[in-house]
Amino acid sequence: MMSTNANNQDYKEILSNIHCNELKILKEIDIICKKHNLTYFAVGGSVLGAVRHQGFIPWDDDIDIAMPRKDYDAFLKYASVELPDGYFLQSFFTEKQSPFYFSKVRKDNTKFVEYYLRNLNIHHGLFIDIFPFDNVPDNPILKKLHFKLCRFLYQLYLSKSLKTVCSSRFERKENYKTVIRKALHYLLAPVPKSFLFKLLDSSVQMFNNKKCKEISHIVRRRLRVKINDLYPIATLPFEDFQMPVPRNFDAYLSAQYGDYKTIPDEDKRYGHLPHIIEFDSQEEM
Repeated sequence: MMSTNANNQDYKEILSNIHCNELKILKEIDIICKKHNLTYFAVGGSVLGAVRHQGFIPWDDDIDIAMPRKDYDAFLKYASVELPDGYFLQSFFTEKQSPFYFSKVRKDNTKFVEYYLRNLNIHHGLFIDIFPFDNVPDNPILKKLHFKLCRFLYQLYLSKSLKTVCSSRFERKENYKTVIRKALHYLLAPVPKSFLFKLLDSSVQMFNNKKCKEISHIVRRRLRVKINDLYPIATLPFEDFQMPVPRNFDAYLSAQYGDYKTIPDEDKRYGHLPHIIEFDSQEEM
């Protein structure tokens, strides 16, 4: 096992190892989804990487995918028993200390410890995020109210799960938000975490029996896509893989990033490395 502080090893070498491991995870997810005819697609920077770089954004370190709710729920059921040895499905249902309202597939014998999670006794392996996407109401007022409700419940759930929640995943400094969340953590002590999860889960899904023009990971405003831009899902080269992406990826990326085709100047290329990272030295990259 090779261990390193993120600041003490060549950044490009670390990223290369991360990318290799994440592609292996992605391919295992893809096997299960194809076997059971489940829909998934890249979101955020993973779409941008596929379109602009035919793979990872060179300075980025992650892959994010999403699934419509029915496919997501089915994936959790199948993946919990079908992932091969060496991989772990992390969700509220498989690891009760997990603080996420989404799932991760993690790789054993590796570590990617995000600073704000450093004190949690959870699986910290390298991972891919899998976000459930639910219906967003078309009415703009209802959409805003729904987002605010779900975001509020999500903050309660996070505060219950974590003593400290930084305003970003890698921030070391406390601010007024972290002080408030610390206080909420103790105030919520009598409330079962399972109750908060179920309350959040039911609120997020409250419009899933309605027709809509957009689906989203409700608690994150930027993770959304219009139905007409999503289907039928396309594929684009992503390293040595064919990545599912929204059909109208140009409209999707323009809405997310504006002028997404222009590569940012070096001083605006934001990458991030974890508090602790480890790779399996016995494994071929």
